[in-house]
Amino acid sequence: MSGRDAGLTLWALLWSRDINSEESRERVAEAIALIKLAWTQDRVHFQGKYWQADNLPVLPQLVQQPHPPLLLAANSNDTFPYTARLGLGAVCTTLSQPMPRLIDRLAEYAAARPAHGTTLPPRVYVMVSFFVAKMRAEAHAVARENWRDTDMANGPPS
Repeated sequence: MSGRDAGLTLWALLWSRDINSEESRERVAEAIALIKLAWTQDRVHFQGKYWQADNLPVLPQLVQQPHPPLLLAANSNDTFPYTARLGLGAVCTTLSQPMPRLIDRLAEYAAARPAHGTTLPPRVYVMVSFFVAKMRAEAHAVARENWRDTDMANGPPS
């Protein structure tokens, strides 16, 4: 899953980009609770603030137990401990968290992970982005063409 800037995820979950961060996190946490419930029962009964399911059959039944790992995109500083508190794995990138900051974020993730109540080992996946070209300036130009300034922690390379 991904949060409020996730384009297709927003569309699939009928969310709007106008939702503030607090409500977005509430919705994500509730959706994750519903997904975990659905993955561990034959029929789902769920009454939440944002999501409801009344005697909804879950098909096909899962083979992987207790359920497949759930991962959340963790790009902002406060998303790492939030993801850990939910008992989820994280997917992150060095574009939004350069390696020195990423090391700190991963330590915060580990510290925030609950001691009890999580059934799966923590999983963190890091996408390392780099650009290859004959000259450094050419690689930097490719980076500037393909990402917005706000996508990278320190802006595009100069």
